[in-house]
Amino acid sequence: MWYRVFSCPIRDREAFTLIAIVAIALLNACASHSRSCPILTDASQLDAHVGEIVILHGIVTKTKIPTIIGVDVASVDPDLRGQPAEATGLLLRWVVTQSDLQKGQDHPELTTANRGPGVFYRLAEPHSNETVPVRPPSRDQ
Repeated sequence: MWYRVFSCPIRDREAFTLIAIVAIALLNACASHSRSCPILTDASQLDAHVGEIVILHGIVTKTKIPTIIGVDVASVDPDLRGQPAEATGLLLRWVVTQSDLQKGQDHPELTTANRGPGVFYRLAEPHSNETVPVRPPSRDQ
């Protein structure tokens, strides 16, 4: 299997190397949670850390889209809705305006359920952009 990696065109090798470097950096970034990554416990801290790897601590909401301190997270296995939890990932932010929603109304075939206009946050896996799953809080908290 490894021969395929080394026999690929330069572009593919560069992409593989970049992915490996990013993965190693992420593993090292939060090896020591309290020293490397900001720990966020309140929604007022979010804007200062957009685009960073962060650790969220809080109660998972009992909503269709689970959140911790207002940040979308995944809570499937384990489902920790209504319980204390933590999650680590890349903090993303986006804004939905009324005109964005109006564009959807102009094309009913593209309309989906939405939360209305506002500022939204999501915790993502940096390498896959998938929403980060929650986990029980660490014992040292």
